[in-house]
Amino acid sequence: MQLALATGGRVEARLVAVALFAVALSMAWRLRGGWVTPVIVGLGAVVGWAAL
Repeated sequence: MQLALATGGRVEARLVAVALFAVALSMAWRLRGGWVTPVIVGLGAVVGWAAL
């Protein structure tokens, strides 16, 4: 919770952040394998870059 509150105060596009979190959580929940974490991090980086 503390990390979410600290991050939420710094994020300008909160709707994008919430959507990205939901997608990442569902991917981590549904998919299995060593490739899932790098894909989630990569997608987060792309979306974060595009949201600027």
